Amino acid sequence: MSSGESSSVGEIDKTFVVAWDVNDPAKAGDPRYFWTEDDATRMRDTIAPVTAGAPRGASLLRLERDYPVDRQDGDPDAPEERFGARAHHGVRIAIEHFHAADPETTFLIVSHMTRPTSLTPTPLSPEVERIREELVAATEAGEEDSAEGLRARLRAELTTSGFRPRSELFAADENRATEVAPGVFVQDERPTRA
Repeated sequence: MSSGESSSVGEIDKTFVVAWDVNDPAKAGDPRYFWTEDDATRMRDTIAPVTAGAPRGASLLRLERDYPVDRQDGDPDAPEERFGARAHHGVRIAIEHFHAADPETTFLIVSHMTRPTSLTPTPLSPEVERIREELVAATEAGEEDSAEGLRARLRAELTTSGFRPRSELFAADENRATEVAPGVFVQDERPTRA
C-alpha cells in the first residue's frame, strides 16, 4: 500500500522509520520500543505474534538478510545501499547515515500514520463516532483549522474511554523526525550517532 491509498484503518498519510539502539538504557522497559505482555497476549493468534520483552522493529542485520541489496541498483558498497531496507509499502529508504551503525543492536521501527476515511471502522461510542465523522468531513474538505479542533475533541473523548495517546504507544514523533522523501520521515533515536 502506498501513501494516499485507503484501507479499513484509514488513508496512509505518513511513514516513520525510527532508528534506535537496543542497548540504550533510556529505552529499557519503554513500551514504545519493547513489546509488552499485553501486546504478546493480544497478538498471540495473529499472523505476526510477538514475544513480551523483545525489541520492536527489525535489526539492520535482519533487514540486510531479508532485503538484500539489488546489485543492479548501483554500487553495493555505497553506504545508502548497505542494508537495502524498504518500508512495508514499497518506499525505498536511504539509510546512508547508518553506515557505521552496529547492525546487531541498531533497530528500525516502521510506522504508518493514517488519517480517517469513510472506510475507517466505527470506534467505541456514538460520541466518538460522531466526532470522527466530523473529522473525516473536515479533513476531506481541507478545513485544517476545524480538523485540528476536532482532533483535540476526539483525543479527549478517547482518553475518557480508556485510550492512550499515540505518543505513549509509538516511538514515532513528527517533531523529532526528518522528512527524507515525500511522506517518509526518519527519526534517529540512537544515543551516539556515527
